[in-house]
Amino acid sequence: MALKVEGVKHLKENYVGAHIKNYDSMLMLFHFKGHAMGGLGSREYEIVNLD
Repeated sequence: MALKVEGVKHLKENYVGAHIKNYDSMLMLFHFKGHAMGGLGSREYEIVNLD
């Protein structure tokens, strides 16, 4: 299933599994860690409304 992507330059649509249409929202988790000496690291989460 293709979802339209708005507000970005290089990506016009994103392909996801067809079962996503059965859900109202989605919790997205990711973790980024930079070089240990630089002290860069973060944890982010986002609750996405799929309406």
